Amino acid sequence: MALSMFALGLSFYFGKLGIVALIFYAYLYSSVCNELGPCYMGSSIRNFSEFSQKRYVNRSCCQWLANLIVSWTFPMMNDNIALTTRFNHGFAYWIYAIMGVLSALFIWKLVPETKGKTLEEIEKIWKKKKT
Repeated sequence: MALSMFALGLSFYFGKLGIVALIFYAYLYSSVCNELGPCYMGSSIRNFSEFSQKRYVNRSCCQWLANLIVSWTFPMMNDNIALTTRFNHGFAYWIYAIMGVLSALFIWKLVPETKGKTLEEIEKIWKKKKT
C-alpha cells in the first residue's frame, strides 16, 4: 500500500495523470483489499466469545477512526495552495505512504503471528499480551 501511495504521489507530482495514476490507484485499491482491509472486516468465527467481540469492536473502531482522519486531512492537504503549488497534489499521498510504512513496522514488531493457529491458541496469545 505504501509503495502504491508513494508512486501515486509521484505521478501527481510529475503530472503523469491518466493511465499511470489509474494503474497506481488500482494497485492501491487491490492492496487495501488484500492486506489490511480483511483484518478490520472480521470473519465468521465459530466461537464468538466476549473476548472476540471486544477485539472485533476495537478493530472496527480503529478502522473507522483511521477513515475519519483520512477524510479530514486529505482535503486539507490537497486543497492547501502552498502544498499544491510545491507538490502538485502529491503531498497527501506521500504522508499516507509514510503512515503505511509505520503501520507495517508496528505490525511486524508488535503483532504476534497467528498463521496456522487455532482460535483458542490465538485467544490465549492475546490474553497473555493483555496481562
